[in-house]
Amino acid sequence: MDEASDSLPPDSEADRQTAQLQGIERDLDTVDAALAALDSDDLEGAEARATELEESAG
Repeated sequence: MDEASDSLPPDSEADRQTAQLQGIERDLDTVDAALAALDSDDLEGAEARATELEESAG
């Protein structure tokens, strides 16, 4: 962790961790949707989900 996050009050740290977990869950949902699209031969849908993942990582 960096110094700035070490000085956050406990509530702020909990909020940050909650937001991080929600982001991870959203990304996993997107991966599931991309895999489902691939399974149904919807290459455009899978590509759209992959683009969503790239945007959320950047």
